[in-house]
Amino acid sequence: MKKADIIIASALDDAIEEIRSNSRAAGQVVTGKTLKSLYREVVPEADGYTARLYGRAYFGALETGSGPARKRGTDAEREEFQRNLEEWCRIRGFPSSGLTPEQLTRVAKWLRWRLNKYGSRLYRKGGRKDIFSPAVENFEERLTEQLTSFYSTEVENLFTEGFQGFGNSPQ
Repeated sequence: MKKADIIIASALDDAIEEIRSNSRAAGQVVTGKTLKSLYREVVPEADGYTARLYGRAYFGALETGSGPARKRGTDAEREEFQRNLEEWCRIRGFPSSGLTPEQLTRVAKWLRWRLNKYGSRLYRKGGRKDIFSPAVENFEERLTEQLTSFYSTEVENLFTEGFQGFGNSPQ
């Protein structure tokens, strides 16, 4: 029989796979780093379990998009954003006119400025609700169903074991 923590971990694994599948279907995967960053943790507590799903800091942008920058950020953060945009441009072939490395850097700087000023197109359109929202709902349904079944069986077994030897023992 499965333990509750195994049931929870399995349901989280299913949710992670659903999120990855939804993101791929939406055409959001460029490098795959965001989806590879997803992992789960199930921690036993005194009164049950705590289940956590982790991902990159801006994972929520898969559904909401990236809004305008509210703060300037550190030099290291801006440089990392710049490098990520340059990598995105190279992978997407944007623009496809064979830019020199210096031109690519300028395009990425312009994109960084534009994203910081106005946010991403997904953000400006109001976001979407088809990447991780359905996975969370399905996780809750799966977990409720599986844990209800698990605990019903556990209670039944405990009840039956408690009456062994009082005429209810198996023959």
